[in-house]
Amino acid sequence: MIPKAEIDSENLEIREDGYRNLTTLLRGLVPEMDKNSISDILKGNPEFAIKLQAIHKEFAAMQFQLDINQQAGISDNARVDQRNSAMSDVAALLGMSGIIAKATPMKIIRDGQVIEGTFMEKAVGEDIGHLSKDSLMLQANEDSFNHPTGLKQLADMQILDYICGNIDRHDGNIMYQFEKNEDGKVILTGICGIDNDSSFGTKLFTDEYGGKEITPLPAIKNMSMSCFETVSNLSLDALRLVLKDKLKTEEIEAVCKRVELLQQKMQIHEKDMGITPVPDDAWGKGDYTYDKLTTDTSRGISKAISKALNDINKINEHVNELPEKDTALTYSKGKDVTDQAELRFQEIYSKLEEFVTRAGALRKKLHVNSEEYNNMLKSLKGALDSGKEIKKALENQEDVNLDRFKDFAQSVVALGISSQEYMNAKNLSQFTDFGKDRYALAMDMRDLAQENFALNEMSAKENAEVKQPVEQMIF
Repeated sequence: MIPKAEIDSENLEIREDGYRNLTTLLRGLVPEMDKNSISDILKGNPEFAIKLQAIHKEFAAMQFQLDINQQAGISDNARVDQRNSAMSDVAALLGMSGIIAKATPMKIIRDGQVIEGTFMEKAVGEDIGHLSKDSLMLQANEDSFNHPTGLKQLADMQILDYICGNIDRHDGNIMYQFEKNEDGKVILTGICGIDNDSSFGTKLFTDEYGGKEITPLPAIKNMSMSCFETVSNLSLDALRLVLKDKLKTEEIEAVCKRVELLQQKMQIHEKDMGITPVPDDAWGKGDYTYDKLTTDTSRGISKAISKALNDINKINEHVNELPEKDTALTYSKGKDVTDQAELRFQEIYSKLEEFVTRAGALRKKLHVNSEEYNNMLKSLKGALDSGKEIKKALENQEDVNLDRFKDFAQSVVALGISSQEYMNAKNLSQFTDFGKDRYALAMDMRDLAQENFALNEMSAKENAEVKQPVEQMIF
């Protein structure tokens, strides 16, 4: 296993344990060098160490995906767009279209070339990793999950994921739809699954372990009545017809085999060996409450709920530390841009270059950025681009018109505003190492603008909220 290195987001220095881990990593690549020599090189070149850490993170993310594919029996050249589209088709065939984000094949023309991809509809609900301070999900408890519709949909998703061999349905890949009832109680009224990339492998999941984040066949004990009837009457020929243009033959046959195994188990009447059909209005009552489902062996439903509740409790421990949402930004008591413009430009531009380095170290493959984070990065690039020509002119000892400094100042203010908007609409995963570093970067960029410019009434978007991207192209 490759060791993990951490970066201190406040001073951009790799901590001592991070240097040790990077030293171990390089020692494996350059065995002829001793650890002390490698450590001295890293500590003497912190920028190199930071870049190495970023490369390591990207490699680790790719390795993680390869490991998942191996567990599921997914080939390395599998097309993600086809898998997402195929899962939407199977969901529609099972009458479950509403519980996953619909993916539709599409083609676009780029530079004269036709590129095939997938259009994914916006997923409705709250993502455990992207919550605001006033999210209803943070008010949820065990009773919130006892709503019949929410529990039934979780049970249906367990079956859909098993049939499609999706081994990556963790709580972060589910959008939860919470509402307040007439009594003011927060209840789960629906779910929507996202990120179905790791599906349609050739593994059958017939043993107790099954694999990562999937309920294996022996652990499936309950099904909703409507799902039970649909799967009982499901035609394998219809499945093959739906999937024939999207998956390989062996992958399609693995889907059919999982359905056959499921149908065989559904015909067993012994309670401990077979599958019990549960009336749709019985979820949340009697033997099918949150408490019962999390103490028996029907762990597919309980895993999703338990993880979500654990994360909710963890986030709530920090909720009071979060700043309130601001509806407007003001830059007051700052320095005027005309005050020693050249000197201050050099200082600010140097900070922007540092921010770019930090942002580069925080890149993460297989990670979908929020709209606000992407806007912040665009503003950072805009501010840097605005200053490049000024920097070049100053290096050539050319005169620079004051209006150009003012334009640069406006671009830095825009960066400050977009950074504040990201902080307002930030996700509470800032309490993870990755989130903390991103949040610290946004705070530093906001402070840079706020401390340097006396520009008032620079309004931010009111009631900024975290939004799922309306569409996501996957190639």
